[in-house]
Formats: sequence, structure tokens, C-alpha cells
Amino acid sequence: MLATLTLFFPFVAFLLTFIFGRNIDIRFSQYITSCFVLLSSIISWIIFFQVLDINEIQKIHLLNWITS
Repeated sequence: MLATLTLFFPFVAFLLTFIFGRNIDIRFSQYITSCFVLLSSIISWIIFFQVLDINEIQKIHLLNWITS
């Protein structure tokens, strides 16, 4: 679950600023995108230290790219 959040937080920030960018202040748009990228980096560090403790390979399924 955390890996999915790490990937999609910056995308959600992009969507928010793209959709509401003209209605909100440019400074607020910068705060939104910066906070989401910061949250994504914090979560990635959490995942990194969890993997260090486990000492084995983990496979995380995010999305199906091509199904046949």
C-alpha cells in the first residue's frame, strides 16, 4: 500500500494543480506539489528501512500493464 502511495502522490498533486491551478494562487499550487512530493519521499524512506530489516527480496504488484 505504501509503495502505491509513493508513486501516485506526485501524480495526484499534478492533477490537483492542473485542475484547480487557475482558481487558486500560484504560491498555494507550489505548496501543494511540494507537500505531496515531500510525503512521497518520506514514505519511500520508510519503505527503504523496512526492506533493510527484512533482508529478502520483495515483489510488489502495482498495476497490470498488459493482460492477455
